[in-house]
Amino acid sequence: MRKRAITILLLCLAIFSVLPLATASASTSSVQIHGQGTLHFSGNLYGGTPGLYGPEGSFKVTNSSGQVVFSDYRATSSSPGYFSFSVPNLPLDTYTITGKGETPNTSVTFYQPSF
Repeated sequence: MRKRAITILLLCLAIFSVLPLATASASTSSVQIHGQGTLHFSGNLYGGTPGLYGPEGSFKVTNSSGQVVFSDYRATSSSPGYFSFSVPNLPLDTYTITGKGETPNTSVTFYQPSF
């Protein structure tokens, strides 16, 4: 019984030590905001490969039912690359803003979105 408990404990430790590594390599960021009107969000793209290409990212805004209400693509020549978007005429809802790095080694960070 004791060996089984130790085996389960070690298995749990192994799983929880691998999860942070998997999320650290992901290049997707998201943030939620509740409100209505014109949504403003901005941030930076970091990464790319200097001398070859700058960081590139795709962005989308979805409402609480999962419907995409906005999507766009942004590419910059240097890192960090600033981006800013405005999405007008949104009804009262909770929105999820997602940014995904489209080039290798690219990450997305958001500033605080606002209505």
